[in-house]
Amino acid sequence: MGQHVQQGGIQALESKKLGPKHPHFIPKKIELKIVRLKQKHPS
Repeated sequence: MGQHVQQGGIQALESKKLGPKHPHFIPKKIELKIVRLKQKHPS
């Protein structure tokens, strides 16, 4: 039982990383891409 709980906890952490529940959260990589695009194409 203990091993299953640990595996579940790890999966829960991974799912949080892959799909954050906060819609306004932007990953660093995507944020950097947006910044670069804004620098290339200033509005």
